[in-house]
Amino acid sequence: MLCFRMDLKITLILHHGGHLKRYDNGTMEYLGGNLCVWENFQTGFLTKLILEYLVKRCIRYHSIESIWWFDLDNGKFIELLNDEDIIDMCISAIHHNHEVHVYFTHQISVPKIYAPPSP
Repeated sequence: MLCFRMDLKITLILHHGGHLKRYDNGTMEYLGGNLCVWENFQTGFLTKLILEYLVKRCIRYHSIESIWWFDLDNGKFIELLNDEDIIDMCISAIHHNHEVHVYFTHQISVPKIYAPPSP
């Protein structure tokens, strides 16, 4: 398969800390957040777990809710669910200047505050 050739390298542009907004017309937009760039990443090593590891190296996240990539050919966000999605993303990157934008959504941790009982 094309994506798992060890000699192919892509640039991963990781968007994190923002959120995906869905509009009534079905389109989506990633709002806010930051980005981190990993250049010359060998596609043969790319998995969903590796993507999670890379974004956690950018900034400390405890959990990742979902991972998406933007398909330039179709103009839409595609959720990364399995190896086939990774392969499609890599092939798209190779056809688009060896770059791909990957978007992470994170679960928000809300601390629980316990008040001591009233005397």
